[in-house]
Amino acid sequence: MKIIITENQYNILITESGIRGIVDLAKRYNKAKIYFHQDLDGVTTAIAMKNYLEKYGIKVVDAEVIQYGDKEFAIKKPDASGEVMPVLVDFAHGKPMFVIHTDHHDSQAGVEKGTSTNFRSSRSNAETISQIISPSEIFTGDDIFLISTVDSANFASNKITTDMVINYIYKFEKDKSLKDNKVMMGLVTNKLLLAFKNKPNFLETLVIECGPSLLSILRTIKRIMKENNYPGIETLTKNKEKYIEDMKTYPKLEIMGNVLIQDGGGIMRQGSYDRYTPFKNNPDADFFAITWDLGLLQVSCNPYKENRKLKGIDLGKMKDKKVQK
Repeated sequence: MKIIITENQYNILITESGIRGIVDLAKRYNKAKIYFHQDLDGVTTAIAMKNYLEKYGIKVVDAEVIQYGDKEFAIKKPDASGEVMPVLVDFAHGKPMFVIHTDHHDSQAGVEKGTSTNFRSSRSNAETISQIISPSEIFTGDDIFLISTVDSANFASNKITTDMVINYIYKFEKDKSLKDNKVMMGLVTNKLLLAFKNKPNFLETLVIECGPSLLSILRTIKRIMKENNYPGIETLTKNKEKYIEDMKTYPKLEIMGNVLIQDGGGIMRQGSYDRYTPFKNNPDADFFAITWDLGLLQVSCNPYKENRKLKGIDLGKMKDKKVQK
């Protein structure tokens, strides 16, 4: 039996499967600005959202990083004219100013009634935009796999090692499958993105200029590096290797059972810091807690190990240390 769907029915299907009220929003706004989280998923989600909005005739004219903490509260309210629609992606804290808010974390805060929302727990927000909200795929399945693997740190089950994640050099290897080469390319893209994420307008430029593919992002990063005389791959690699060696004897790192407790990130040069360095130097550790001077406490598990279990640690002493810091 052949089913015929009229253009009006097709538009209804698109609307119902995507952002609530997107057709009406497209009638009100023809421009948008996207606010996005400062990592690979944030950038790729913003690119996917840009692609999605432009299918409805809404041109993305600007983008801005938003980060938990100071950057979150430093965000300026949009122009009073209301001609540019503010859109928030891959971020758990909403604000009244946002017309569209989409996120993939377990819970959200500050979301106002009337905001068009799409909250769906998933490995990455890019996955939701590209494969659920959009009526047609935006990023390829291979790209989404890598983005989601990085954002969820699902490394152990995918046989991704520490060295693969902190590597800056990508070269196509003929003895490996196309999928394995794509994974390595994506990991290098992520590493370079993180190395320069604090450069002025770097991530914003990626969102505005890149197409929906990791290869497009990698090529754009390398162009930006060259045009702005950023440190090259060789320098980044040397800085990374020196950081790994320095952190082996870092005096503010303590091992309690199978938990690493660290105060501060040590001496950081361009591209040297990596959140997984402690597990590179201490592969048997299961958990890592780090405190920063700005009052932030970060806790993570070792993504390169399976079956992690807290053991050999006095939680009372650990609590005391946290209070002291």
